[in-house]
Amino acid sequence: MAMTVLPPAGPGGPWRVNVDVRNGTVVSRPGDDPLQLIGELVRADVPVAVIDLDRSTGVSEGTELLEAAVRRHPGRVWAGGRLSPATPLAFRLLDIGAAGIIAGPSALFANGWPDPVCMAALARFPEPGRIMASIDVLDGRVAINGFTTPTRLAATDAIDAIAQATSGACAVLFTDVAAATRRTPPDWGWIAGIAGRYPWIPLWYAGGLDTWASIRHAWDLGLGAVTGQAYLAGRLGLPA
Repeated sequence: MAMTVLPPAGPGGPWRVNVDVRNGTVVSRPGDDPLQLIGELVRADVPVAVIDLDRSTGVSEGTELLEAAVRRHPGRVWAGGRLSPATPLAFRLLDIGAAGIIAGPSALFANGWPDPVCMAALARFPEPGRIMASIDVLDGRVAINGFTTPTRLAATDAIDAIAQATSGACAVLFTDVAAATRRTPPDWGWIAGIAGRYPWIPLWYAGGLDTWASIRHAWDLGLGAVTGQAYLAGRLGLPA
């Protein structure tokens, strides 16, 4: 099947490739240097985010990977990995070149409920277009610590909290953990329900988007689309 690095010609929508990094290597391309791969994607005009999974899972608090990636490609790379809008690191990454930061569920919902400090920080964030709140969803409820810890917080309650705190100004990425990790197809009925419930919020979806057809489906629902392993494993790109 033909592969393409960039979206096909014609109407499109917002999309991004997440480069997940653990123990210094790209998860979907073991042995690959993440900075080299990110550079290759940026040169091909692929929108990209670097996600430090060691930070997401609490294994590390280091910032070297994120800082190096955004410094090399100012204005081109988003950064994620247990980032909080209430800490100086978020602003430091923006100052040194990050296109934006992804505030993860482990910061926003650290105790399984919306963190009031983080919600207030989201509300007063000076550049709302450069921050995205991320929610990992397993069986309808929020998971934290890099998908490893389920909570009792319903995904809709989490999105409600972000929407209320920011008056709908903050983009929200919701990831279907089952589709992302168990290689199950996206649950388009559930996805459409979320999209229909929050038409005034800039929503993005991740999980099981492994073809351009699936990404177009997300666009048709008014969502931004995030892919990762499907794009990165083997030859770069998705089935056309």
